[in-house]
Amino acid sequence: MDKLDARCCPDEEIEELRKGRVPYNAVLNWRHSNLEFIIVGFWEYFLMSGLSALEALTDGYAPINICIIRAHMKILLIRIQNLGADPECTLAQNYDELKMCIRDHKLLLNLSTSWCQSFQLLPFCNS
Repeated sequence: MDKLDARCCPDEEIEELRKGRVPYNAVLNWRHSNLEFIIVGFWEYFLMSGLSALEALTDGYAPINICIIRAHMKILLIRIQNLGADPECTLAQNYDELKMCIRDHKLLLNLSTSWCQSFQLLPFCNS
């Protein structure tokens, strides 16, 4: 920035540097009064808080989804490990439970594939 500022020689270029207007507020000039300074300060705080919250939400979305998918995979693994372990269940009931596990597995595959495609993570997804 110093090199760019040093190149400003004509008075109108130097005056443009001294205006000090923030780019997101074309109405108020924070140098005119204390009230305008306070309003611009609150407006800047409001914008930065909103942008920070938005950034935190977008950064947290992927890890949260990964945790949810991993939890469902672990639950599916527990169900598969427990297949046929209950002596009170008939062969038909165990078969139905196996079919439900297969459906759950397909749902998890579809969910993870669609999630990867929506976030354009295709190199990391097995289709």
